[in-house]
Amino acid sequence: MDKTALKSIILLVTIITIFAAISGIEVSGYTVYEGVSKDNFGRFGWLTYPWIASPYPVWNQELAKDGTLAYTIDTDFSIKNGSRTFSLINRGTPSSVTVSSCSWVAKTVQAHYSNYPDYSLTISLITPGILVETTDEVLKVNTANYDRVAFMLGGKAVIRSGASIYNAAGDGQLDENWILFYNSYNRDVPLLVVLQHFPETISLTSGDLAVYFNGPVDKAVIATPWGIDRTNKTLQWGSYLSSIIVNKMRFWSQALLAYPVSCKEYFWIEEDNQRVGIKDVYSYKIINDDWGTPVKKTAPLPPLVSFAKDKGHPVEIITAGVKDYYYPTWYGPLRGPVGTNTVKYYLPIPPVQFRAPVNMPGDDSMKTDLNNLVKTSLNYYAGGKKWWTIPDPIWTNSPQGNIDADTWMGAFAPTLMGLPFFTATTKYNLFNAADKSTHDRIVVSLVSYPYLIPDDNGPYAEDGYRTEPYTGIEYITTFLAPKQESSYPNTLYWDADEAAGTVLTSLYYYALYSGDWQTIQAGWPIIKDLAKYFEVLNDWAYLASGAREYGMGSSMDMLNAEYPGLLSYAKLAKEMNDIPTYEKALYMAVRTTIPTLMRFKFKSYAQQYGLSGGGSNEYVSGFREDGPQAFTLPANYNKKVTIQYLNNARSGTPPELVTLYLTYAWNELYDWEQTVAAKYPTTWYDSKFSIHDIYARALLGDSKSNLHYWLNYALAKALQPYPDGWASDWPGMIWPPGVGEVISRAAPYWLEDSWAPTEFIDAFYNPAEEKISLTFEATGIASFRVDGYSQWPSVAVISRPDNTVFSPVTSLAALETTPDSWYYDLSKSIPFLRIHASGGKETEVEISLATGSLSGTITYNGYAGSSALFTFELRKPGTTTIIADAAEDEDPGTPGTQVTVTMAGGTGTYALSGLPEGTYDVTIKKSNTLREIQTNVSVVQGNNTPNVDYSLRGGDANADNSVGIGDMYLLRNNWGSGNGAADFNGDGIVGVGDMYILRDNWGETGAD
Repeated sequence: MDKTALKSIILLVTIITIFAAISGIEVSGYTVYEGVSKDNFGRFGWLTYPWIASPYPVWNQELAKDGTLAYTIDTDFSIKNGSRTFSLINRGTPSSVTVSSCSWVAKTVQAHYSNYPDYSLTISLITPGILVETTDEVLKVNTANYDRVAFMLGGKAVIRSGASIYNAAGDGQLDENWILFYNSYNRDVPLLVVLQHFPETISLTSGDLAVYFNGPVDKAVIATPWGIDRTNKTLQWGSYLSSIIVNKMRFWSQALLAYPVSCKEYFWIEEDNQRVGIKDVYSYKIINDDWGTPVKKTAPLPPLVSFAKDKGHPVEIITAGVKDYYYPTWYGPLRGPVGTNTVKYYLPIPPVQFRAPVNMPGDDSMKTDLNNLVKTSLNYYAGGKKWWTIPDPIWTNSPQGNIDADTWMGAFAPTLMGLPFFTATTKYNLFNAADKSTHDRIVVSLVSYPYLIPDDNGPYAEDGYRTEPYTGIEYITTFLAPKQESSYPNTLYWDADEAAGTVLTSLYYYALYSGDWQTIQAGWPIIKDLAKYFEVLNDWAYLASGAREYGMGSSMDMLNAEYPGLLSYAKLAKEMNDIPTYEKALYMAVRTTIPTLMRFKFKSYAQQYGLSGGGSNEYVSGFREDGPQAFTLPANYNKKVTIQYLNNARSGTPPELVTLYLTYAWNELYDWEQTVAAKYPTTWYDSKFSIHDIYARALLGDSKSNLHYWLNYALAKALQPYPDGWASDWPGMIWPPGVGEVISRAAPYWLEDSWAPTEFIDAFYNPAEEKISLTFEATGIASFRVDGYSQWPSVAVISRPDNTVFSPVTSLAALETTPDSWYYDLSKSIPFLRIHASGGKETEVEISLATGSLSGTITYNGYAGSSALFTFELRKPGTTTIIADAAEDEDPGTPGTQVTVTMAGGTGTYALSGLPEGTYDVTIKKSNTLREIQTNVSVVQGNNTPNVDYSLRGGDANADNSVGIGDMYLLRNNWGSGNGAADFNGDGIVGVGDMYILRDNWGETGAD
């Protein structure tokens, strides 16, 4: 191939790589897509107060309360950082205001004046600065009491005060393009102004900074270079700026000339590596100034990602050269590379299966109480709730009432987790409540929903697909609590992220437990529309979606619902074989794990910078546009405590959420539970809301006796009428997972939600016989995974009422073509039992967890040591695949079973127990012996297989499973030493005895 052809291929590959995210083609084995940057207005959409009636839109609300990394925008085009407010446009009230551009990371507003030139104000979430553009010839910034201005002049930093600060005619031109404006007699928030053009004069009168030009301002950037850090004692600066401060100003005066205005985010899923790759690509408005200042592009990481890495979360930064910008934000430190427009990083994919409880003998009174609780909730499923609404009056293009998908799904998800504990009557009533079948209700809702959403020209257009006014993005929404802001003329609905998460979770659980995937298939387009809410309001800085359509961030129970909802959406998409949607949903779920987890770890950061949530009795519950949201422990234990970290108020405690905590924040969850118990030593478990903390304590490993004690108190309260206005059916809907976890706590095994598209019927663990019975109905292949067990136990019985006999097969391919068969799929770390069931009939699988053992004698001629460490491998016959470990394993982290055996005269005996019934090839090897093997060793549950004996051959000093020249060199080089590798006879010194062992086995090779 000539060089020209090679260059053409390289160019083609480069083009393919660049456009992969847009077209969804494969790059390096993974498919790259555009992520949440597509069709997303983030925190910058809608008016903050859209109910203000006249005029519409209200000029001073276009930016009001929009937040960036360290300040908010107030109603008069001013920025607010802590207690300090800076006015950016001192030209009075504009005649009109328009939003000229809006994206998920930036927003530009045009202020139009009758007596002054227009101003353009751009705020960006990915920079400390605000870009001001105008043809006005003076730039005015106001604060009440700033009295010092610093700049570079005559080769040094100059600090001046008074009315007349600078005059180019007398002073000469400024050396650099920046001025620093601050208060000299108090701790304050210095303000950096980066200029495009040489100024003529600078004056300072009563806190009004005025910079005059011989021509238009064109562009200037105003920034708070210390972010949220208000510890700078500017009074100590005096008449001198240190080189540290000057260098900081120089960095930002160059970086802000590449003003970031947009971000394209791309992602790819690496399931084989259990991680998601994310790439942010930034675009800039480049400012070329009169000084010829070098322009430095910055490509920051989302600050909460940097914070997570600092806290030990397994974040991997792919991009080299990431540096600290020394700009603390509301969400963590701002860091990234300099001189590039791209930053890439990996986030870990957490365990995606949740823990589903199984029934077991005992706790009859507790099961009775649970069934009684569920009975009280059946009126909810009976259809008594109004499941869609039209707001009155309808207002043009403002976030308001939509079809309430949440009320027809409700808290269906956690109720279904109680199925193994329900009586036949409870199960029937759950799916056939009154004369309104739950199944029919969901089917009708999904089928009818699209027809109840007219297009934007219809009479109820604003009740259907929303049209965000700045971006034109269309979407629909569901909601939790109708008319939360009903005192205003148009109704707003709150907690829409929680509602969307609840709907998606409930739909997944419904299909998972009922096996009704046909309804999901039929309603898939509208389900995708409902899930779009998470995309159009997704935030770059805190990596989650807004609880309300005009932003406001997400926290407490709202944030608790996002990760489970998105993970459920991913699982729904996978069952629908919609792989692009599956991968996007999984990517969004993984992003959301960062704020969900980091609020546990944010208190010390909040304390350091005096933020909300850092107080002694405060806790960070989530993140908003103005930083972390604080939660103060109330005077009495109530629902507000449990929704801090555990409770999605609508759907109780999602098991996916607790699984996430146990994986990455076990200590923090434990500490939270200790805090609750210390604050409310008796009342925490004596409440109808206590189930969430009891559930967490069960998963944290508390004793069953404690759990029973607490739960009996809580159940008594849950069965009482509600005095505080909450629906009396609420406990019956959300308690089953927690109660089920307590009942099944003694079971060493549990199910993971891997059985789709099978219809789940029952799961029961019998500890006396060590058996799990699974009952399901399926046509096709059903998959089950029993966690808590390092390998699959034996299948004792697989049968159906029609006496069909299921036979084992030896491959997945054979399973797919052989009805009424089963197969152990060992391709995963926790194997699957896969069953091919024909006819769609009820099938019971009985898995025996009882184990057997094997034992034998080890002979090692010439061995003089008193003990030796051996590695046994229990393999799938005919392969090198290890399929079991023995209970005696001394090092579970190392492949195989490591066992120390007592030796005398070169002979010892061993025993391996806790082995599932089956047939194995069993190998043995000491570090410097050859591997030996016994094939087709049968293990029977409840029995021992004796006489599995081995005769070992030493001499393998270099551990390559053969004896040869390399071993001889090691023997010679270590002669007379205590080197263990060449000490074949175990007497502690390399010598003649070891030489004889090597000689006797020269040229021999061990088993594979």
